[in-house]
Amino acid sequence: MVKVRFIISQILLPIITAAIIFSCSILIAVAGQIGDVKGIYIRFFDEMSRILSGVNAFVQVWAVDPESIPSTVNVYYGRLVGGELLIGLDNRDFRRVLDSWNRLYPKDHNYETFMGVFIWVIMDSRVLTYPLIIVNYNPLSASKSLIRKDIKINVYSLIPEGVMPEWTREVSEAETVTPSSGGYPLYMWIRDNQLSWESQDYVQVPILIVHNDKTYSGVLSSYIDIKTEYKIGSRITIGYGLNIREKLLNAISPTIKFTINLPSRKGNYNFGKSLSIPPNMKRYIWIGAKVAHVHYREAYAYPDTGQVIYYTGNEMILEYISDFQLNGNNIVGGWGEGSPPYENIIFNGTLEENLIINGTALSDGDLDVNETVWFWQIFQCYDVYNVDSEVGLPIGAIIALMSDALGFGTGSVATVIISLLSGIGVSLSYVSSVSARIGGDLTNWGQEDALGYNVPETVYIRVSKYQYQAPNGQYFKVPIGIYFRCY
Repeated sequence: MVKVRFIISQILLPIITAAIIFSCSILIAVAGQIGDVKGIYIRFFDEMSRILSGVNAFVQVWAVDPESIPSTVNVYYGRLVGGELLIGLDNRDFRRVLDSWNRLYPKDHNYETFMGVFIWVIMDSRVLTYPLIIVNYNPLSASKSLIRKDIKINVYSLIPEGVMPEWTREVSEAETVTPSSGGYPLYMWIRDNQLSWESQDYVQVPILIVHNDKTYSGVLSSYIDIKTEYKIGSRITIGYGLNIREKLLNAISPTIKFTINLPSRKGNYNFGKSLSIPPNMKRYIWIGAKVAHVHYREAYAYPDTGQVIYYTGNEMILEYISDFQLNGNNIVGGWGEGSPPYENIIFNGTLEENLIINGTALSDGDLDVNETVWFWQIFQCYDVYNVDSEVGLPIGAIIALMSDALGFGTGSVATVIISLLSGIGVSLSYVSSVSARIGGDLTNWGQEDALGYNVPETVYIRVSKYQYQAPNGQYFKVPIGIYFRCY
């Protein structure tokens, strides 16, 4: 066992690694001009728009493989030299990811998946751990050309503009171990497979749920409409906290800060379904998607072997859709009678509130006969900081059902895990227009033919028990699914 300072370990990374990265930079500058370089080329800048230099910076990048479980594939670990990084076709892991996507969508240049980029900066005896940075890209384009992306991070002033460090801590001493193979330790995020779950196949994700709970009630109708003229995307929900794993496995509810990030999957797709809900009936609309909950722990470890020296305690959970189930440009979906199978779990993670929206048909909380409330009015009511939160898909509830099946049973640990997951939603929204909102409405038709009565309906909605943090530091409520209970 040898005692070293973290900062020394960073400086003494093999010269050959820096040489390889530097060679890639030269290759981009020369070969990129004649189109020989293909892949993703990322440049890093500080808050003054200068190329990142003069600091010890380290980068980890992973991409999503739609044909594998786990779906997250590490495609790079290492030191950042010259403020730029190429993930090219000579990278075997990245090539595997591209091949998987291109087999699924061999002609589609419009859709996008994502890379996760993590960066650490060590400066002035401080370690700055930056939150996940999403890089969206089209795999077919990356296979045939060079896609350039720029990332700006705060390094010196730590002002609120740009990507801020999630954690700042002092460089300190620690025991290291002799590695089983060559190389030097780095900061890195390691997937916790015991607390990560993904669907192998497409599952039914509720997008609209309507309960018309009374016998003495009107006939309700509701629909949802997604058009190809705008790009639709499923945004990633990210939660940050300290020692989440330890708390969960000791049946202690952790404190987690949730945020909504860029999309994990997006494209120009259609979807449309409508429901008629007579009195004393429940119906829902669903879409097909692959869902994921991934738990990461920050570690100081050897990237070539995964040998961990120690975990820092910083942890992160991600909730996202990795892929939509598609038929051409149409998202596959349908409708179901009754309640979706995980509705009780949704209820566990949400709070019900009377839907009152000033200046609409629901200004009094009641939907009178022939009155309509539009979805854009509901989205606008809750998305108060313009995070572009629209339809909150109940991915956490679906994952909670899967996690219970994977061995946590019904004990106190399972109870805490399911409670955590049940309130996490993933936002589905238009991502190519700041003004467009997903279409749809809820209407009370009163009596229709021999069904129903001409009576008003009190409308309730379910919102996540968690408060989500907007980029301005303020908190807001997120509906889980478009769920209505009319009574």
